[in-house]
Amino acid sequence: MEGVDYSFTRPDVFCLANQGLRFAGRYFGAGTEDKQASAAECGALAAAGMDIVALCEGWEDDAMRGTAKGRQHAELAAADLAAVGAPDNAPIYFAIDFDVSRSQMDTVAYYFDGVQSVIGAGRTGIYGGITAIRYAVEFGTALWFFQTYAWSYGQWAPENHFEQYDNHINMCGGIIDRCRSKRKQFGQWRPGGSLETPSDEPAHLSLTESGWDLTGHFNYVAGATGYLAAVNNDVGRAVEGLA
Repeated sequence: MEGVDYSFTRPDVFCLANQGLRFAGRYFGAGTEDKQASAAECGALAAAGMDIVALCEGWEDDAMRGTAKGRQHAELAAADLAAVGAPDNAPIYFAIDFDVSRSQMDTVAYYFDGVQSVIGAGRTGIYGGITAIRYAVEFGTALWFFQTYAWSYGQWAPENHFEQYDNHINMCGGIIDRCRSKRKQFGQWRPGGSLETPSDEPAHLSLTESGWDLTGHFNYVAGATGYLAAVNNDVGRAVEGLA
């Protein structure tokens, strides 16, 4: 499924829908008011037949600012989502909007500890390049994955829920980024609706030198349902070892 994300500009949502675009990543909580989606905009997106995916970003490097900042962002985003009628289990993708290094991700993890303390692991998503996504998959930093082609060097993580593959495009009276979903459920919703867990997602298995790697499947289960959130990586690795 094709979609967009956008921040400060407001493209015509009916024009977007007429272009075959079916969802919009929009901002809630952190950042200035002109970046955030209003209840009226969410209603307009739904009226145009488009779903919404929740994003959260203050400054591009806020994820380096520790547990308290993560907790603050999660509280603000959750309150905004409740106010516009989002499902109470809708995931929120928190941004790492720079070329983060593997060592910096050890610091970023504290920010996501703060996020998870507010909304739980099952709602916690991450936006970033390949390093951020791979780290999150490995350590359970987040359970929903929105990868950008920026800072990804042509590499895409198979665990992604959706992807940003082009940006800064002038379309329908605004500046948008092009996105595509990789799962039937990637956190999309409409005001007053529900977030359903799909029953027909394939297991995410891959054959490694040591056996079958089930970690991706456990990540999917935890991300889709909120269960196994604290143990999905440990269990996945244990099963892989037994295999």
